[in-house]
Amino acid sequence: MMNTTKRILVFCAYCFNALYGQAQSEDPLTFQDSINSHSLETITVLGTTNVRRNNTYSFSLKEVKPLVSVVGETDVLRYIGTLPGVSQGMEGGLGFFVRGSNTGNNRIELDDVPVYGSDHLFGLFSTIPSEVVDQVTFRNGKLPAISGDFLSSLVKIATIQPDAAKYRGNLSVSPFMAGLSVNGPLIKNRLSFQAAGRISLLRPEIQLIKAMTDMEGDVLPEVADLYVKVHYQVNHRHAVNLSHYYSNDYFKYRHVEESRLESSSNTVEENWGNKIVRLSWNWKIKESMQLNTMVYYNYFASGQRQRTTSNGQQTNELRLQTLLQEWAAQSAWSYRTNDLIAGAGLQAKSQQIRPAAEKVYVGEASSENHYSFNPDYFAKMCSGYADLEYKYKRFTPSIGYRINYYFIENQRILDNNLRLALAVELSKETGLEISYDQLSQFHHIVEGLPTGWSLDLILPSTPLYKPEKARQYYAGGFWSNKQALLSAGVYYKNMDNLTSYKNASNIFGVQNANWMDEVVTGKGESYGLELRAEKREERWNAAASYTLSKTDRLFADINQDKKFPFKFDRRHILNLTGQVLTRKRESSNQQLNMMLAFSSGHHITLPIAMYQGIEPPYWRQQSVIYVPPKEEENALYRQLMSGTNEYLLPSYLRVDISYSFLRIGKRFTHEFVIGIFNVLNRHNPYLIFYEDDRWKQLSIFPILPSVKWSLSF
Repeated sequence: MMNTTKRILVFCAYCFNALYGQAQSEDPLTFQDSINSHSLETITVLGTTNVRRNNTYSFSLKEVKPLVSVVGETDVLRYIGTLPGVSQGMEGGLGFFVRGSNTGNNRIELDDVPVYGSDHLFGLFSTIPSEVVDQVTFRNGKLPAISGDFLSSLVKIATIQPDAAKYRGNLSVSPFMAGLSVNGPLIKNRLSFQAAGRISLLRPEIQLIKAMTDMEGDVLPEVADLYVKVHYQVNHRHAVNLSHYYSNDYFKYRHVEESRLESSSNTVEENWGNKIVRLSWNWKIKESMQLNTMVYYNYFASGQRQRTTSNGQQTNELRLQTLLQEWAAQSAWSYRTNDLIAGAGLQAKSQQIRPAAEKVYVGEASSENHYSFNPDYFAKMCSGYADLEYKYKRFTPSIGYRINYYFIENQRILDNNLRLALAVELSKETGLEISYDQLSQFHHIVEGLPTGWSLDLILPSTPLYKPEKARQYYAGGFWSNKQALLSAGVYYKNMDNLTSYKNASNIFGVQNANWMDEVVTGKGESYGLELRAEKREERWNAAASYTLSKTDRLFADINQDKKFPFKFDRRHILNLTGQVLTRKRESSNQQLNMMLAFSSGHHITLPIAMYQGIEPPYWRQQSVIYVPPKEEENALYRQLMSGTNEYLLPSYLRVDISYSFLRIGKRFTHEFVIGIFNVLNRHNPYLIFYEDDRWKQLSIFPILPSVKWSLSF
């Protein structure tokens, strides 16, 4: 398991370290050291200003831009990692674990359509082009009943409405990506469009590096995304939108070994992506009432292939694929006055899920053997919901109810979710809030390596793997005005029917075995304290988030049926962000941006001893064949592992800074941003392993510079 995990992580970091240098520290560690918004389409209108309150945070692109990413790209999902209740996964990645849930329990919606594969480059930045985003709303509690089929947080991304009067656009370039977006009228004040796309520059950059250095191996990365939207304003009451969203990641790594006797190669390929087509009709019945109807097609697939050749002849090959196709329709009615907010609607969807289609090729190409496992599953679900919120004097109670009728094969499930909340206004600036959320998720995402990438196994709910369930309680208070916010709250959450691999290395499957033998179900529990403080002035902004929490898991067949810590159960999490306007002129601005991220280390399972195992069958009879010493040791000896996630890694600390130059002209606006990720060059350990008779640590990213230039018109 350890060697497989190590190889996967090294492969993920390889492409980026080719540009920035070695990220793995070979310094030996002793065992003791290593242990110790709103638009016409949006149903829940939040207003024109950003909302900050317990359980709900809305933000715009302006607040996201100051955050530094590994690749220099502006990323709307990165801001979520700075909020309370959120634990980060792999360093620099987008995997976020909210209130003890898995990253696959988050629901990310692009204009109300779920996005199942939301990351590029193994989780380093999202697949959503930032130029199309109007506003993002993140909720980890007090969840509206209109959204279902998730267990943790809800991220609603609303895209901008294209300008129907004049053309606007943006061109951007960073070391990893080049992007272009344009929106404007096709028929003035009636028909308008939005188009935005990005494509990776990694392929030509790596080819250039190979030509200039002695870099070994062939690396072929391809990354792209595209969003197109057409808006037709029939009249002041009716509007129609047609949109298409596409993203794709492809990585190929080929390593060749030459010797006097033979030449062999090992090729690894990864591929994942999304395709979404959406059609919506928005009817403004009257000023306070709307009816929004949409249909969509959603496709997500991820695949992996490993191929070995010797002297030009293929010796074996393994292919794995998981797939989800979804057809859906929904109609939602909403009503809003000063004191009353109400909504109700119906949703129906049909899914085709392929958990893991596995093919194994053994022998030369002329004598291949084929093995396939796991048929496709076909599931259907009909849902109805109602939300009601009423303000009476200082009290604002709200109730949401969602009913789901789910059927797959011979299974029928009638599921009910109740969501309650009460806000008490103590003054114009101060209030208290309590909430209760029941949540159900009808698909399982089994995370082989919980880093937040899109290469995990997707399973439907079946009689064997029942829908995941969560019950969440929250109580807190807040104080806010136009310049500042203070909020504090406590939560408790328990979860049932969670899924996990018995062994994390099984992300790549087991030949001639069924994945059902490797996946188990269990329970989870999480509770904690969340604090948030913000201060906004004309020339500077600052925010701080702190989380104190504890999360456990309990699975049959894992850790001898005993409770164990969740991998990313970080006891303390502190995030500080700040922006200072250092120069302000009529035609130019300059701004310094800073971020500090501190948290307790995450948990890992370690080998603590070695013992001699049982020899494989006919091992001695094969002694005439040369076996390398390392492979022979792996065959004859076994590792004694610690308890699951028993050891806590050292604390995580990272400081990022960036400086932005903005020049505003009559026709064009230029922005140039210089960033430094991990400015302290701290080698935060992601993994500790024993190799060559000493302990070593694997760190993902050292200090990394980034630049981005954009031109807007």
